[in-house]
Amino acid sequence: MLALNFLQGQTIEELDKRYGFRELKFGMNIDTLLANSIIRQSKKNGKLYERHAEDLMVDGCLVESIEYESCKNLFCGVLITASLDMFFCLKNRIESRYGFPVFKNYDKGVWRYWWIGEDVGLCLRLENKNCYIQIWSKKIYKQGPENQQGGVVRDF
Repeated sequence: MLALNFLQGQTIEELDKRYGFRELKFGMNIDTLLANSIIRQSKKNGKLYERHAEDLMVDGCLVESIEYESCKNLFCGVLITASLDMFFCLKNRIESRYGFPVFKNYDKGVWRYWWIGEDVGLCLRLENKNCYIQIWSKKIYKQGPENQQGGVVRDF
């Protein structure tokens, strides 16, 4: 029975069930949720938010920053930055929750691991001395201006 419970969380469908990050669900109006946050413009479309006094522990792994992205004032993605020494901690936590990546590649010194559900995508990237986790709503990005070309997801 214990093994069965352990295996139940190891599916990519769990990524779609969560449909967000922490208490925030993709599609929520981000301006009211993160009203007292630091705001900066993303590279092309939307805004990036950083919460004041953010809990920087993600599944027991210490990260350096968590940024929330909006598209048309809707929460559509999150970018987590961590140091290189947290890579295996984060990768192991993601694999225990969603199973092994559906795709991985190495290009120009950058490793990328991909978990892609019906509605949500997750990419773990290892580059230089940092690792990054990008989680995004595929539905909202499709609806975004110019499909978010040049936005955080396309740059990732």
